[in-house]
Amino acid sequence: MNAWMERAILEALLVNKCQYKHVMGIADIFEALTAADRPYKKGKTLTESLHILGKFRLNGHLDPDLFDVFVREKVYLDYARQFLDQEQIDDVIESKIPGYAP
Repeated sequence: MNAWMERAILEALLVNKCQYKHVMGIADIFEALTAADRPYKKGKTLTESLHILGKFRLNGHLDPDLFDVFVREKVYLDYARQFLDQEQIDDVIESKIPGYAP
């Protein structure tokens, strides 16, 4: 293996690591917004949480491509069905999420 190939592999690993951090950032914020087990706040609905995340996306705090995948692929709904209380799972109108165009 030559130096160029080693560098290319290292750069690819760094890119993947950076994307991993961005994915985890979206997941962490979403979980914090929807968590109903916090004594200091009530868990937000899907619509409220996605609205806040959409504002974060518009302000450059979230990777726009990863956020679009999170919404388009309904990752939020898969999570909600497993972990949220039924009253938090509302009908999300994706066209009303700030910064997201279905």
